[in-house]
Amino acid sequence: MADSRRTKLLYPEGQTIPRHVFPEEDVRLDLLPDEAITRHEDGLLEIDFGYPDEWLEEDEQLIGHARDPFKRIDCRRTSRHIRVSIAGQTVADTRRAVALFETGLPTRWYIPPDDISAELTRNDEHRTTCAYKGHATHWDVAGQKAIAWS
Repeated sequence: MADSRRTKLLYPEGQTIPRHVFPEEDVRLDLLPDEAITRHEDGLLEIDFGYPDEWLEEDEQLIGHARDPFKRIDCRRTSRHIRVSIAGQTVADTRRAVALFETGLPTRWYIPPDDISAELTRNDEHRTTCAYKGHATHWDVAGQKAIAWS
């Protein structure tokens, strides 16, 4: 539908997720319905992210939305003592966590399954996607719905 080395990232006002926009001559308009295209004043076209079968940036598939080159995600193993409790009940205790640092967000802690003492129940009703981490599986823990993910 589109093949371009001249894309730009558009940061819509009030939104934090960038969008790819293309010069019109790099887009196969005959393959796209009008509702999948937004025309911008600068002559560039935006294709609804959910319309194509896949998005590629270079040779890598994009998931969820365009990646923002001004945001980072770093994962670091840590021996820091991490204890998670819900309503006073310890549900996880570890010194083997991975700390995930993401620009503008609080640190998230990924804990090995062997260090989780509570029962995890898969929650198939809650779905999220991250352009950096992919599709998440959510878990109910200690009566809390979709409070953990992997």
